[in-house]
Amino acid sequence: MRATVVRITASTTCEAVAEGDSLLITFSHPGDDAVHLGDIVSFQQPAPRQSVEVVNITRGVTFAVTLNPENLHDLRRSASHGGARPAGVDQWTWKQDAAG
Repeated sequence: MRATVVRITASTTCEAVAEGDSLLITFSHPGDDAVHLGDIVSFQQPAPRQSVEVVNITRGVTFAVTLNPENLHDLRRSASHGGARPAGVDQWTWKQDAAG
């Protein structure tokens, strides 16, 4: 699944919005110059609490992150201020794009 990095926080958390604007994926910054704002990244097939390979298409870098259920946010669901929008089980299985 391809996503665009839309935010990198001071605590080095990255946020990427998946194509279609329905899913927000958060992950720890891998360090160095692996990820920058606006980069296009491709997540390989995820499994909760397991290492997932991520390809930064923009920079040609590959790194691994661990995604937990709280790392996927369904942007189609409303949330109260400070609330979460947990993604459903169906959003843990997505079609692979050409790069992933």
